[in-house]
Amino acid sequence: MIEKRLRMLGILGIISLLSYTAMVVFSPLAYPGYDWLSMAVSDLSAEGAPSEGLAGQLNALFGPCGLVSIMAVCVGAAGCKSKVLKLGIYFFAAMEWACNVGYSLFPWVKDAPSSNPQNVMHLQ
Repeated sequence: MIEKRLRMLGILGIISLLSYTAMVVFSPLAYPGYDWLSMAVSDLSAEGAPSEGLAGQLNALFGPCGLVSIMAVCVGAAGCKSKVLKLGIYFFAAMEWACNVGYSLFPWVKDAPSSNPQNVMHLQ
C-alpha cells in the first residue's frame, strides 16, 4: 500500500520536470533579445526581466513537486540495504532543499553585475 502511494508521489517528479521545461521553452518568447547561447536560464526569471512573471507562473510547480518527489524517494530508500546508495539519495535531497530555498531567497537580479551580493548568493 505504501509503495503504491510512493509511486504516485513519484509522478510529481515528472510534473516538476515538465514545469521547468515549459519555463525554459516558453519564457524566451516574452524576453526580447534573449539569447540562450550567451545568457543563463536564471535571466528568464530574474528580478526586472521582461519574462519574470511568465517564468514564475510556468515554473511554479518545479520546486514543490520536486521536493515532494525526492522526499518520497527518501522514504522508499529507507529500507535499502546499500548505505552508500541511501547516503547519496539523502545528500541529493539535501541539495534539492538548499537549491529550492536558496533560489527563492536570492533570485538573479537583471542588469546587475555577477558581483552583486544577491547574484553571488544565487550562484552559491
